[in-house]
Amino acid sequence: MIAETARIGGSGKSAQIFLKTAEGRDREVMAKGKGAPDATGMKGNRSRTERGPLRNKRDDAEIGKIEEKYNIDTGFRSDAHLGTVQDYFGVDNIKDLISTVRKEGGK
Repeated sequence: MIAETARIGGSGKSAQIFLKTAEGRDREVMAKGKGAPDATGMKGNRSRTERGPLRNKRDDAEIGKIEEKYNIDTGFRSDAHLGTVQDYFGVDNIKDLISTVRKEGGK
């Protein structure tokens, strides 16, 4: 696909950038703002890396927000960092953390 022209569209707080393909069709390449969830059943709007996989949640995210969102109790203070909690449970992503806490309970 070779881009011939680009146009910007959108309204309100969101904006989309479209590229015109060689076949003459518009293809959305970037959207800013809320937008639709990435895939069915996913919570929230997570961005992707350049290769496609979802980005990991930052290690300094507060565990209290994650406990609220996924209805779990890790046993840590709500202002503890996600990275600290993941290290304690020996996991490296939120999915594994949630399943471990639900299976084994909190700290």
